[in-house]
Amino acid sequence: GFRVQGRGTAAVVVRDESRRVVRNLLPAQPRSGQVNLRWDGLDDAGRAVPDGRYVIAMAATAGGRPTDTEEVPVLVDRTPPELQLPRTPSTATTGPQGMRLSLPIRVNEPVTAELRIQGPGVQRRIRRTLLAGSTTVHLSERDLGVRRVRPGRYRLAVIARDTAGNAVQRRMVVELRQAARPPQGAPPADVPRQPAAGRILWPTTGPLTSPFGPRWGRLHQGIDIGANTGTPIIAARDGIVSFAGSNGGYGNMVLIEHPGGASTLYAHMSRIDVVVGQSLRAAQPIGLVGATGSVTGPHLHFEVRLAGRPVDPMPYLPPR
Repeated sequence: GFRVQGRGTAAVVVRDESRRVVRNLLPAQPRSGQVNLRWDGLDDAGRAVPDGRYVIAMAATAGGRPTDTEEVPVLVDRTPPELQLPRTPSTATTGPQGMRLSLPIRVNEPVTAELRIQGPGVQRRIRRTLLAGSTTVHLSERDLGVRRVRPGRYRLAVIARDTAGNAVQRRMVVELRQAARPPQGAPPADVPRQPAAGRILWPTTGPLTSPFGPRWGRLHQGIDIGANTGTPIIAARDGIVSFAGSNGGYGNMVLIEHPGGASTLYAHMSRIDVVVGQSLRAAQPIGLVGATGSVTGPHLHFEVRLAGRPVDPMPYLPPR
């Protein structure tokens, strides 16, 4: 929806990636006050538009002159993701270091995967964010919510859901066997994967103005980087946008989910140039520095989270 102040003419259309108008949602005519619209994914002929990225564009004029324009990005996606699991039953081991299950999964687009595992003494649902391509999901007793998993046959269902809500499901059997000895040199399976030092990028230029740690009687959950309004912000690591919008004291904020349970947060932005569900590469622009939310001046508030818990970003950033 949008609000027309004063007397003016407003028109709203839907454009595809080539900027071609596919639907006239609101003919140009005098309007005033709040206007709410809904697009059903159809073109002017009543046909479903192809999957892809579109924008809902609003243009306002007064006295025959343009006064304001706004564009809202929209993703149309009716196609379920492709999900591939191993064709043969997977085998996991359990021993002194606990259960080790490594499950190779391949998807053709970013998805949220829900793993439902059921077996002797276990009935659990686990969620993971997966990027397009091949990845390996690691599970341990901690993931399953038990101290020790018993050997036996376990039923596993994987449901992959893309950002548009399309879902696909695959099922398989996991055989858990008692290991004679734990694999040599392997890290404990329940240690969360973390971004290695220097493996994420500084998200913008500028000096560190406030570190991670206690501040004003509470925990400052990230770092502040001083920069002028309009300074570009980049993704610190490959990932998927899980939030892009206004969020209270954070102001305009972007949250990016990364493989292995890590995420990065970018706050107080003046402009957001990404949408939820968008797949990003490290160093890809995501917006501009600003002073939105609870701030005393323009800067970027940057957080690194592991399994949802804020940690000091400095050990993961390259030295300047």
